[in-house]
Amino acid sequence: MVDRHKSDIRHQRKSKELRLANRMVKKRISTQYKKILSAVESNDLAQSEEHLKKYFSLIDTAGRKGIVHKKTAARKKSRLTKKVALLKNKAAHA
Repeated sequence: MVDRHKSDIRHQRKSKELRLANRMVKKRISTQYKKILSAVESNDLAQSEEHLKKYFSLIDTAGRKGIVHKKTAARKKSRLTKKVALLKNKAAHA
């Protein structure tokens, strides 16, 4: 086995820690996304708007930190906003 430099060992440890932290953030984002979709499917406007606020906060932070690309974050926000807006229009016309 090849000896490694101390800096290599530190770098690998740090990469592992960051990868796990990023994975937790992405999981939190996807869970929030699923909550919004289920609220939209069940026509629950209040719940979907509440989850949307939380989702925006999570995805904006992830985009700012580089966990998710900024434009990916913007695209996902836009698509979800459209879905909630459609639900809002349905509620207004019903």
